[in-house]
Amino acid sequence: MPKISLVAPVYGVEKYIDQFLNSIRNQTFQDYEVILVDDGSKDNCPQILDAFAAEGDSRVHVIHQENGGVSVARNTGLKHVTGEYIYIVDSDDWLEPTALEKLWKAAEKTHADLIYGDWVTETSSGTMMQSCFAKEFVTTNPETISALQFAVNCNSGKVNIQRPEFDAIRSWGGAPWRVMIKSSVILDNNLQFDPYVRGLGDDILFTLHLYEYVKKIAYMKHVIYHYRKLDNSYSHGFKANYFENIDRINQKQEQFLKQHKKGRMAKEAYYIRVMLYLQQGMDRYFLNADNPKSEKERYAEFKALIKTHPYAEAIKNAPTRYIGLKKLKYFIWMLRYGMAKIYWNKKK
Repeated sequence: MPKISLVAPVYGVEKYIDQFLNSIRNQTFQDYEVILVDDGSKDNCPQILDAFAAEGDSRVHVIHQENGGVSVARNTGLKHVTGEYIYIVDSDDWLEPTALEKLWKAAEKTHADLIYGDWVTETSSGTMMQSCFAKEFVTTNPETISALQFAVNCNSGKVNIQRPEFDAIRSWGGAPWRVMIKSSVILDNNLQFDPYVRGLGDDILFTLHLYEYVKKIAYMKHVIYHYRKLDNSYSHGFKANYFENIDRINQKQEQFLKQHKKGRMAKEAYYIRVMLYLQQGMDRYFLNADNPKSEKERYAEFKALIKTHPYAEAIKNAPTRYIGLKKLKYFIWMLRYGMAKIYWNKKK
């Protein structure tokens, strides 16, 4: 049994796959397996993966399947893991050479269910170091674990929550590459990524459910990962069906709240997530230059939307005291106090 199982879905990343595979080759820690799931990629990724496996390393496993989306590909990988810990990564990013070594040392020392590290965001304009907390910690405190679960819904911005282990959360979220997970937590509880949300927010939902079974969390101040922020990712460009997809995520978030009988704090975190998606929808839909509707039609649609569930409740109840993102706070306040038109005019 290997110590760590790496799981990576692969689709349409021919431009970046060599850097990713090299980062696996160059790991200073050797007791791992890597499960590469070709999700019906139309470029040369299938051939590149086969060539990588043909090098003769028995730790490399390549699976080819018809395109089913990132959630299905991740689930396929999870069905084949044999390691003590699981690390789910993206094949257009890359790992630090010492990533697995640092993660395993923390696992040996703490035996934590989740082990977090820091990362670097890579963009076309430069790099930015992302640090989660001011100092390392290990916790079994249920209230701290609940606070971290709350922060999963608050995206990558600062979260103003104080606990004995930290003064604030500098950056958090639900991306699986931020954390190495004890295999038993996933496998014993049959945790999977949900294909219903079509790859948008599936990592958030997965992580929220994951936290229901977590008893111990460790954070180490070491960079383990390089996240490539691509201009052609879902977060850019006009999305005609943007709010249809968001409705799917909101449905699943509300199912999570009911399934686990979550209280006020989890509901408030959900409202923050709703407002994040609404704010992002301003750029991706309402005020996007490629939206073919007239401004009058788009504004009328916006005004109607914010009166419906769950947006009306989120505008009223999202707790701005926890939010470190100033633009999000401003957005909520403007809508809460009836200044939607002023915000629209400033934003457009």
